[in-house]
Amino acid sequence: MCNINKLNGVLIHFTHRFFRRAIKSIKSVTGTEPEIAYFSSIGDFNYIGSRLNIPTFVFGPDGERYHSYDEYVRINTVVDTTNVIYDYMVRILT
Repeated sequence: MCNINKLNGVLIHFTHRFFRRAIKSIKSVTGTEPEIAYFSSIGDFNYIGSRLNIPTFVFGPDGERYHSYDEYVRINTVVDTTNVIYDYMVRILT
């Protein structure tokens, strides 16, 4: 069982190389500036990030009614998300 009191937040600095490459990938694929925001939540990103001391991102397709019985995503944003991830992997692995 996870002890919620031991989950630490993880922030990545704007100058971090992985952050900069992610932003470039989003701009390259979508042609738009990404929305950068911070929020309080519990998820894999802070559980893994705080334990391994690694940067994590919350990123994905656009949709509505998250975590409900009628949650959905817009198909075109699933395609964009896939293309951004591919572009990002090329940037960090080459």
